[in-house]
Order: sequence, then C-alpha cells, then structure tokens
Amino acid sequence: MTIENLGVKLYSGLKQDRKSASLGSSADGTNTGITLVTATSTAEQTTGAEENTLNASDTRGMGEYVVNTSSTLYGKTLTDVQFNIKKATGGDTPAVGEVVRARHYNSSNTLIHTYWTKDATTLPTSFAWTSETTLSGDTAYAVGDYFVCEFTETDGTSPTGFVKINRKANGSGTKWDSTNSGFINTYFSASNWTDTNRDIQFKITLSDSIAENDYFTLRCLQTDNSARDFVFRTYATCSGDCQYSNSVLTAGYALNPVSSTWTYS
Repeated sequence: MTIENLGVKLYSGLKQDRKSASLGSSADGTNTGITLVTATSTAEQTTGAEENTLNASDTRGMGEYVVNTSSTLYGKTLTDVQFNIKKATGGDTPAVGEVVRARHYNSSNTLIHTYWTKDATTLPTSFAWTSETTLSGDTAYAVGDYFVCEFTETDGTSPTGFVKINRKANGSGTKWDSTNSGFINTYFSASNWTDTNRDIQFKITLSDSIAENDYFTLRCLQTDNSARDFVFRTYATCSGDCQYSNSVLTAGYALNPVSSTWTYS
C-alpha cells in the first residue's frame, strides 16, 4: 500500500498504478524502513522441583501443553525456550550421538517446530538452566499443542544414556497458569500422559501472533528518520486492489486496503 499523505488521507491501489515513492514503499513495491511491532512477554516455572529421568520407563520427553483457550500459551509463539536439566553420570551418561531437543508438537503429535538441538554429552552434571539460541519459525499454539524437552538418538530413536530434568511436583511449589496449561510426558512407544497438577520447569518468551481480525502495528521510518506507528487489521480474504507485493502477512492473511475499520495514529 502506498501512503501518500501522512495525517489526513490513505490512498491505495495496484502495484502497477504507483507513480512515485512514499513512506516505507517505493514506486516499484520495494518496502524499506517498516517493522512489524509485536508484543512479547516472559513466563517461567521454577518452583516445586522434582527430579525426573528422560529415557527411563520409555520416557521420550517432558513439557507443557495447552489445556484450553484460556491458556497463556494459546495463540502465542515462543521465541525462547529453556529447561532445567543435567546429564546422568557413570554408566548412565549420554553417549556420542545422543541429543536433547526443545520442540513444539500439535495435539496429533506432529512436529511443528524445533527450537534447538544440544549434544547431550555436553550437559553439566549438576542441574542448570540451558541457554540455547532458539530458532525462529514457530507457529501459534492451539489447544492440545505442547512444547517439550526430549532426549533421543540423533535419528529420534531411544538412547542408551539418561538425562535428568526438573518438573514441579504435585502438591509442592506454585502451579503455573492454573489448570489452563499442564504437564505432558511423551513416550517412545506409549501414549502421552498429562497432568494439570504439575508443570515442567521452564523459562520461555512468548510473542503475539497475527490471526484473522487481529489488529497490529507497523512502525514506519519517515524521511526525517523519525518513526510513526500505523495500526491495521488483518482479514482472511482479499479482493479488488489488494494484489500488491506487500499485502500478504503472517499465516497467509492479507490487508484489506478499502476497509473502513483501518485506524492510524
């Protein structure tokens, strides 16, 4: 969309109709100086520590899942995920080729995103928080989705060693997010087990995602290098003069350039 005049008017048109450059967009459709502004927050569960073992009794991973739409996780993406873990020692120490992964799965146990992968042999022998770089590309959490710390061979099969992880025990510590989120245990061969009285111990950063009918802010850099925020709304469908290069947003949603619901400050 070409913004021709700040403060009083918004003009829109097809990409090929452009005659001159304007705020954040050149006449050929190139976008510069535009930032999508999203809200982020942090959350953690660090109370009621209870030691558990990954790869004991068929355990593949442990994490936190979305119970309902009131969950703090629901509709959010994660931009940072860390766990409180250590490696076992002696004959149970992880072997070369065994890894710990932080991952996002949906309610059907389909992998959505891998946040990070760590060589399990490099873990400390005392409990410590991971500090791995979290990869981008996550999608919004739905009911039944979960993030998990899992310990496997590189190919995803059962390892020979063991990794210890802390969770909040039932009856101790403070439950995170009430019963809107809960603990999940995944297995190599058995069905998942869930419990809304427990949590995995975690530290996360959550980010708002853009969905249909959401309002969002574009921060545009003006010619004098000052910033100006414009508030838009997303729509699931698009027609008419919405066929320009910068119309498509996250998850396939598009701007509706003729909507009367647009506001800006």
